Amino acid sequence: MQRLLITKFNGQTLCAVCDQMTIRTVRVIEDESILGNIYVGRVENVVNNINAAFIEYARGKKGYYSLTDNEHHIFLNPKNNDRMCIGDLVLVQVSREGVKTKEPTLTGRIGITGRYCALTLDCKSENSSVFISKKITDEDRRSYLKGIVKDAMNNALNAYTASSVNSIPTASDMHFNIIVRTNAEDAPEEPVTAEVSRIVTTMCDILKDAVTRKGLTRMYSPEESCLEDVQNMRATNLEKIITDIPEVYDSVRRYLGENEPGEAAKLEFYDDMQLPLNKLYSVESQISTALNKRVWLPSGGYLVIEPTEALTVIDVNSGKFTGNRKLKDNTYLKINMEAAVEIGRQLMLRNLSGIIVVDFINLNTFEEKKELMSYLADILKADTVPTSVVDMTRLGLVEITRKKIRKPLHEVIASAQL
Repeated sequence: MQRLLITKFNGQTLCAVCDQMTIRTVRVIEDESILGNIYVGRVENVVNNINAAFIEYARGKKGYYSLTDNEHHIFLNPKNNDRMCIGDLVLVQVSREGVKTKEPTLTGRIGITGRYCALTLDCKSENSSVFISKKITDEDRRSYLKGIVKDAMNNALNAYTASSVNSIPTASDMHFNIIVRTNAEDAPEEPVTAEVSRIVTTMCDILKDAVTRKGLTRMYSPEESCLEDVQNMRATNLEKIITDIPEVYDSVRRYLGENEPGEAAKLEFYDDMQLPLNKLYSVESQISTALNKRVWLPSGGYLVIEPTEALTVIDVNSGKFTGNRKLKDNTYLKINMEAAVEIGRQLMLRNLSGIIVVDFINLNTFEEKKELMSYLADILKADTVPTSVVDMTRLGLVEITRKKIRKPLHEVIASAQL
């Protein structure tokens, strides 16, 4: 069972998922996060040689918009073709925060994510569709969820007037896709269908209003960042939500009361002035450890983690291992297995993303290498951010990719200390 901890760290709000007293994942909430915001953007430039556009979404702020990834665009000015031009007004959403010198990434695949479902606009499909998370494996449950969500979506669309959606010139080519998240696996019907109705109505309102708004208008912001962590936690895995911030307590209590009344009892306000919450959970010490280059393993081996501009390099070392030569091969496999578990934890804890290259201790047999790769792939399936093992190179380096969404922990901490 896990606990969600929401407290202050270096003047910023910190959300941490803990197994008892050990922090497994941590996120420092930046005051000016724009991730998930939806804007009426104005096309500032179209760069053909990289097949991309740069779109101003707020005064003096622009984002990168790939024309390869976004073949269809939601134009808000009259158009008789699908070609993007300077000055066009388009509906865009921030899909990735800016990192270092790179601008935020914008997308035309507009979406709203709830606790149980995620809705996206689709300009390509001929019909609206419902998809079920692959992590929900029970076929009866999958069929049941698909049925109730599809009915709820259709009922919400029928309740909304046709003119509300068709106000946008391209809306006749758009449909809603809903992905049912793993959180819905054990959830009652009522909160799931209520959320579907809410996010469908919200998206319809955005489409209706956007066509009348001026450029650089923000049309939507997700729930408060701390509520996003509450949404993403599976109720069956959640033991407590603990906070010592009064306004956060009020916000989460209100959210649970409106959306998850059965979970409200798990919310706890911590008010021990003698031992602050961040001291009780040794937040500063655990964050400091998460920023260290070296991470020790139970066997005496260790990892060296080196983030660079282009990729992250992780080196696995045998460290304090001593033993006779006959036992070395088995021990090396054991150290690599321990390293795989710790790498999965460190990727989430540090929010490392992009290209990750791991130099495991060399193994002699193909069977051992295959066992290690399979084990690592299983470990990374637990990550909530899309992560995959690509391959092992001829030099024995293991390639991993992890989707970039937010800034890594070391960047957030460094910017907070400036």
